[in-house]
Amino acid sequence: MIQKTSKITMAFTAILLALTACSPSLNNRDPNSGATNSGENSNAAQPQSSYLKRDVREDVFYFVMPDRFNNGDVSNDSGAPKGSISHGGLDTTSKWAFHGGDMAGIEQKLDYLKSMGITAIWMTPILRNKAVQKGGFAHHGYWIVDFTEIDPHFGSNADLKRLIEFWISKCGGRRVL
Repeated sequence: MIQKTSKITMAFTAILLALTACSPSLNNRDPNSGATNSGENSNAAQPQSSYLKRDVREDVFYFVMPDRFNNGDVSNDSGAPKGSISHGGLDTTSKWAFHGGDMAGIEQKLDYLKSMGITAIWMTPILRNKAVQKGGFAHHGYWIVDFTEIDPHFGSNADLKRLIEFWISKCGGRRVL
């Protein structure tokens, strides 16, 4: 279990880093002092490979609840096939139920996010949930039952990987190592 938890932690760290890796510096703040400088030592002037040293305060985060953001693939609106704990819950007339947003929907809006100056995306949990429970629906992502798989309502692990790769390519094709 500890090894599985460690892999999950590393995977989410990689996701966050991948989504912030290609973001430009937004100001000339010296990361050691917090003061501004003339730009010679600015993180913006550093090679992209030094993104890990960039001050996170320079990123502009956009918080996304995937289910409410944009529905890019209606084929996954009901989640997993019938009979699965991750099936059902779609009802766009209910504020409590799933509305259909997914990884494909976020990918479709990356140009929009980039145009606003967004450099990092922070998502509510996207892991497999028990879709319908006595207390409501799992559209928020916080009722996780499987830490190794994206919830079928939001797409697949491959969809998340494609989203990350697309975001990196939108930022000049730089890769995260």
